[in-house]
Amino acid sequence: MALVPAAMASQMVAEGFGRGISGSYSGPLFNAVASGATTFLLSLSAQTVDTGIAGAGVSQMPCSLAIPAMGVSSTLASLMKGAASGQGLIGTRLNDLLDAIAAGFCGYTVSSGQVAGVHPGVGTGVGVGKFIGSNPGTAQGFLTGAFAGQGIIGPDSPRLIGAIATGLASFIASLVITVSIMGPGGGVPAVSIGTVKVV
Repeated sequence: MALVPAAMASQMVAEGFGRGISGSYSGPLFNAVASGATTFLLSLSAQTVDTGIAGAGVSQMPCSLAIPAMGVSSTLASLMKGAASGQGLIGTRLNDLLDAIAAGFCGYTVSSGQVAGVHPGVGTGVGVGKFIGSNPGTAQGFLTGAFAGQGIIGPDSPRLIGAIATGLASFIASLVITVSIMGPGGGVPAVSIGTVKVV
């Protein structure tokens, strides 16, 4: 199943409601964050170091198995809160908002996301890697476009977008991906480089 921004937004709305965040602004805000965050994540790929038996294999696994740390929303929330503080944004309600965003992003991605890849040098084995290019500037671009698309503009929007982008990019860059590689192969040991994406 592919990641769908609207479904992620629904999970963020539920997380926000559980924290007392509701009102006319919350739906567009969560839609904007979910759209930007999903687009950013789907734009990234990861390089893996593959070891096993020579051949040409593929990998496809749920995010919950391939990237278990993706489910630790407290790490993402902490990174976003630190970035928000650095932007001069503080407050209990802001912390609740960032907790809801983190829980919705992590919960939805782990429950619905898949990691898929190609491994041209290894037919059967294991690939371990990290995301490439997870930087705040790229994330901020996706989020800024999504916020504008929801009509969320104003003097504090860039700071909030910056805080979310910085936390999100740092969180994704820290994740380790481990995949099982399956496919045809011979009996010779091999080490190669593979490429995987979240889909």
